[in-house]
Amino acid sequence: MAGEAIEHIEYEGQFPEEFCFESYGVTVRVKCGDRELAERFRELTDATMLGRLRPIEGGIETPDLEFKFAVDENNDFFCYENGKLRSEPTSYTGHLHFYDSYLRIKIAEYARDVVFVHAGVAAWKDKAIVIPGNSYSGKTTLVAELVKCGAEYFSDEYAIFDSEGFVHPFPRDLQIRREGEHEQTKVPVAELGGTAAENRLPAGLIVITKYVPDAVWEPEVLSPGEAVVEMVPHTIPIRRDPVFALKVLKYASERAIIFRGERNDASEFAKTLINFLDSNN
Repeated sequence: MAGEAIEHIEYEGQFPEEFCFESYGVTVRVKCGDRELAERFRELTDATMLGRLRPIEGGIETPDLEFKFAVDENNDFFCYENGKLRSEPTSYTGHLHFYDSYLRIKIAEYARDVVFVHAGVAAWKDKAIVIPGNSYSGKTTLVAELVKCGAEYFSDEYAIFDSEGFVHPFPRDLQIRREGEHEQTKVPVAELGGTAAENRLPAGLIVITKYVPDAVWEPEVLSPGEAVVEMVPHTIPIRRDPVFALKVLKYASERAIIFRGERNDASEFAKTLINFLDSNN
């Protein structure tokens, strides 16, 4: 059944509706099977990229990325990326979730003039606190606690460094896992009593850490070069454009104090970081 559906969907007439946009220098075309579907994905695109995109009227001849979404006779959804089947048939809700996360990853990979690093970011007194890390490393929890202490919210997903090494905000709702739960809950920063940053800032502190129960914070101070090595595994475009990515990470690290070590409770650790910045201003 799947093979027949794929052959049917590849017929170009199944994608009569499209919209195009540019985000962080990446051009994207989205084609859909009907107008209602196109409008839903247009709204989702804007929400996914936090409005940080520019609509392109009149289409794009050769976009960097092209997505096609369609439904077969069994009401299964399919997604193609640049002409290749990207996902197996799934539900409408499943495709919305897939596109929401996958679009950000692809924009992060292909972005021009900026470098996306998986990291949580908050700011204290005009200095960004950058916490690189994978999922489940505790960076969102730590960012949330920093915000509760009065820090400005930048992101719980990406540190976006420009060509000079400054960090730009990407303040989506925090994706918080409640204690004992696997699923994430979207929490607007205002619910934590905080505000989202609007302007770029230099990295004042880069913290290489992860949550370990009963850990004692005994940090090791790293050099800028060592910090770059630590951040490389979390740098999205490192394979596509390693020269530019490494140069940007170097610029960012040269302005910062870099710590590496295991941490315990996020609320206490957030206060430790803020007190450190206060004492070194």
